Amino acid sequence: RQLALIYELSKSNPCIKGIHLEGPFLGVDYKGAQPEEYLQPLLISKFNEFQEAAKGLIKYITISPELQGAEEFIKELVKQKVHVSLGHSSASFEQAKKAVDYGAKGFTHTMNAMKPIDHHSPSIATFALYSKNTYCEVIMDGIHVHPDMVEFIRKNKTNDYIIGITDSLMPAGLPNGDYFLCLELSREFTVPEPIVKRASLLTIVSGVESEDEVTVELYKAGETSPVD
Repeated sequence: RQLALIYELSKSNPCIKGIHLEGPFLGVDYKGAQPEEYLQPLLISKFNEFQEAAKGLIKYITISPELQGAEEFIKELVKQKVHVSLGHSSASFEQAKKAVDYGAKGFTHTMNAMKPIDHHSPSIATFALYSKNTYCEVIMDGIHVHPDMVEFIRKNKTNDYIIGITDSLMPAGLPNGDYFLCLELSREFTVPEPIVKRASLLTIVSGVESEDEVTVELYKAGETSPVD
């Protein structure tokens, strides 16, 4: 229903260029705030159902590449000209590499909701920095990823392959406080600037910064100029 609603809104709101479907094709280990009961296996038929509801507006999708059926799923979505990004993932270095070989082009909020860098067990986070010609999204609020780590990612990927994002939810722009979001029905969230946390777990869920604020954080992180 929500996909169909977004499509209808896009008719009168040209700023809506497409939909990023971040879920439900995700693994359990790094699902973040996504309700486990709604997660789905990598089924092309289920994606096609979503895409039909969205009238083709799904342009970008995040999947966990360690899930069974990743090769077929990624290759089919690439044929449909959908940008495949990897995230919410416990994938190994090799699993992430294979996903990129199949056609995935980037990594969703790099370092957040993914198996971290480990020198004994190279992970998806390691491959995100190692890989060439792939894009790394980074949440630039200074909390999700430490500014020194942002600069580390930028130096590995270069300015051409790092994308500063807000990862903001509906409380963006609102004052600090407690809110109920439809994300997980009636579960409570709190906004201690500039992030959103699950009130029951004090788990970071998302950001609340604007794009302008994220751009400023990118400049502050290192040797990046407004021209870059």
